[in-house]
Amino acid sequence: MEKKIMALVDDSLYSKRAVEYLALMDNVISEAKYILFNVQPTISEYLMRDAHFDKDARIKLNKLREKNKQESEKLLKEYKEVMVKKGIDESRIETVTVPRVMDIVKDTLSFTKQANCDAILIGKRGVSKLEEIFTHSVSTSLLEHIQTIPLWAITEEVTSTNVAVAIDGSESALRAVEHIGFIFENSPKVNITLLHVIPKLRDYCPIEFGEESEVEELVVKGDKRCVESFFVHAKRILENAGIKDYQLEIKEIPSMINIARTIVNEVENGNYGTLVLGRNGIGGSFFVGSVSRYCFYNVTKSAVWIVP
Repeated sequence: MEKKIMALVDDSLYSKRAVEYLALMDNVISEAKYILFNVQPTISEYLMRDAHFDKDARIKLNKLREKNKQESEKLLKEYKEVMVKKGIDESRIETVTVPRVMDIVKDTLSFTKQANCDAILIGKRGVSKLEEIFTHSVSTSLLEHIQTIPLWAITEEVTSTNVAVAIDGSESALRAVEHIGFIFENSPKVNITLLHVIPKLRDYCPIEFGEESEVEELVVKGDKRCVESFFVHAKRILENAGIKDYQLEIKEIPSMINIARTIVNEVENGNYGTLVLGRNGIGGSFFVGSVSRYCFYNVTKSAVWIVP
């Protein structure tokens, strides 16, 4: 089945890395088409208002619109050439430039819905969560507003096509597995690791109680039963997608400081090029959902896919 992946790009180094990531992953994604999408710069509201009444302002507005369009088309052409040089047939690459109507995020989400895209890819600056909130970056805003379309983000150059899927037994994690099953359908080259961090009591409650060892044992047992059933279902989904046993690994590691940091350490120090997570945890809980947010902000050496 054809996949349609849209990359939101600008003239930054991070967008260049995003385009190069698409070219790399094209080696393991079958039947994909790509859309390079750019939202043109904002035009002053004062100029647009004056253009309704003043001929000179109208001429200036039209010239500025044409300039923005030409610069955007030039940028998209350059990125397309990068992908073509990496071996992707140009017939599978579409370029789209649009004038800004609302803001970058709303214009992007509006287009992806209209174009029936299966994922949004962005190049993300390597900054802290706090910095992202203060600057209200595009990546932060997209993470907050995606409803049905997975968000892919990349910070640094990626060289590995190996994929890790962080799972916790939740419906959200199952949607993450379904997404990679769709993206890598019948791909003979991709290697996928189902990564589960075995929780400790502190991952659910930071307060220390008496008889903690007994409570922790119950937590681990309950988690084990849930995840064992999840693994069976996840393997069936991937097998139905054409993923062979030799392409799939199941890895369980104990939680060290907490689940989120354990995932980040594993992915940053392992040979993974992509980390995939569901946006929320069991029951849609905010606490477990914060794991995906932490990974989104702190994984830099791999791409991060957040599946809503």
